[in-house]
Amino acid sequence: MNERIKDFIEGSVGYLSAALVAIVYVAAGLLIPGVNDKPLVDIIREGVVGFAMGVSMNFCLSLQGILKGKRSVKMENTITAHGEAVTAVEPHIHRLDGWCEMQNARALKQERTRILMAAGLRYEDCFDKDGIPREMDFSILPEDMRKMREKAMRKATRLRLTTLSAASLTSEVGRDGDPFYFGESVEKYQARTNLKDALSKLVIAVGFGYFSVDMVLSMDVGALLWRALYVVLLLALGVSKLLRSYLFITDTYRGGIVKRINHLQSFKNWAEQTPEKEEKDGKHDHN
Repeated sequence: MNERIKDFIEGSVGYLSAALVAIVYVAAGLLIPGVNDKPLVDIIREGVVGFAMGVSMNFCLSLQGILKGKRSVKMENTITAHGEAVTAVEPHIHRLDGWCEMQNARALKQERTRILMAAGLRYEDCFDKDGIPREMDFSILPEDMRKMREKAMRKATRLRLTTLSAASLTSEVGRDGDPFYFGESVEKYQARTNLKDALSKLVIAVGFGYFSVDMVLSMDVGALLWRALYVVLLLALGVSKLLRSYLFITDTYRGGIVKRINHLQSFKNWAEQTPEKEEKDGKHDHN
């Protein structure tokens, strides 16, 4: 019975939060909003306390979402699959760095080719076999075409992609135009989103600190409802953050691990099909 209740709450947390917001909103109809006549220092003090509570609540719920995501079945299965993929390439691990260098060179060439093709240019005309840019003269072209091709050449020359490495593949998501970018870590995700969420908590804290309410009911009940409305708004934002953190782990973060697994499987297939002597002699095609 406890498990059934737990599953119901976890599966209905969004609905329950929305219902709670609706209930408090209706109850807030008993209040008459007005500007707070408290001293500025009291408003600031209450705002700081409310802000601290909101940030703390948000952090706790975000952490709960991350932990829930990591304990999900599909996340656990993906972590297991990644461990198995790392174990499978251990006999060839000494060749992984060399394979990564080849993949980096190939990815850079592919992305540069894509950029140049959009401007009607060929990679071979713009870069040599080592990826060094050639001297290009577009001065005889019409101005619009000259600017377009010069811009494409600059973009292709300055292109910087995330490099694939043995460490990035074997450690515990992708970005368009950057095939080896596996996405931000959990720590970076928390730092980025917590800062943005803190701003919303600051706005709410200032608003609830500046305004006050007169009571249709008694003063104590009205003040309680006003504070309840504040807490429910923070709770609703916190639950939203919990769900976003959960989806980050199960979709974005997990997607990066899946990409690592795919690259490791590609390396394993290559290593089994390419003898080391051929690799050292440079007889196989890197491109």
